[in-house]
Amino acid sequence: MLTAAMSVPAVAQDDEDANPIQPIFAGGKKPFVVVTASSANQLKEKASFMFEAAGYPDAVDMVLNQLDNTVNGLSGLNWDRPIGMMIFLDAIVPPSLEFVVFAPMSSKEQFQSMMELGPVIMREDGDGRFTLVGPNRDISIRTENGYAFIQLPIMEPDTAFERELPAPATLTAQLTTQFDVGVTLDVEAVPKVTRDLLLNFLTATMSTQIQQRDGESDGTYQMRKSWMQADIDAIKLMLNEMQRVSLGVRMDNEGETPGAHIDMVMQVREGTKLLEAMMASSTKASYFTPLLSEESPVSLSYSGV
Repeated sequence: MLTAAMSVPAVAQDDEDANPIQPIFAGGKKPFVVVTASSANQLKEKASFMFEAAGYPDAVDMVLNQLDNTVNGLSGLNWDRPIGMMIFLDAIVPPSLEFVVFAPMSSKEQFQSMMELGPVIMREDGDGRFTLVGPNRDISIRTENGYAFIQLPIMEPDTAFERELPAPATLTAQLTTQFDVGVTLDVEAVPKVTRDLLLNFLTATMSTQIQQRDGESDGTYQMRKSWMQADIDAIKLMLNEMQRVSLGVRMDNEGETPGAHIDMVMQVREGTKLLEAMMASSTKASYFTPLLSEESPVSLSYSGV
């Protein structure tokens, strides 16, 4: 019989504890994952350049023509504002997530017309609320400040859809400044007590898998143990020392070296070992610098201490 024990650790006194402690299963008010594109028009411009450079100058026009023929060219959307999706953490045991798409509207009338192109009806419920009535299930939609917030029917979300929603322009400002398309994992959006519980749960679960298996050689066991311990340490670093992690693509069609850049940005809490390691690594040149070539289509370099 296998028994897994899990306890909630005492919370250290720090800046986060100045706020009232949230219930363990309460989700944070902010989304802990945000996926966004800076704007449809900017993506169209950058994609046109990239496909032309790759020898497919008509690729974007083909996609736009297809959109015109099927969904009226997405005329219900404002192509100059950010669009994306927010993911909220409602509970960790059992896992419960809420997925909300935020889409800028050209106007409510055009957006409604666009949404009703399929076998659905967009019913107005008042106070900026709509219900997309479909053949199998309904979808809740809220409209605020020129945006439509669409609650995706994943993992049985709360149909009342009363969650406080952040303004997309403010939420995505940093991400859209850095990237054309990006995703952010906001660790601090999850209450600290919930992070501690999640860390204990994952650590206890993974630790049970570290035991040596029947018939497993000592060498194989030690290798597997070191890998799993590294995974546990990485999870601890992310939950305890990171604030947020962003990954994105920025397409540059200007300057001397146009191309696509993939960047990762990590924001780390002050006074942590991870911050010290990152600062130290920035002073050490990569061993592979002599191998890098400006003529190579793809280059990857890593430096660590």
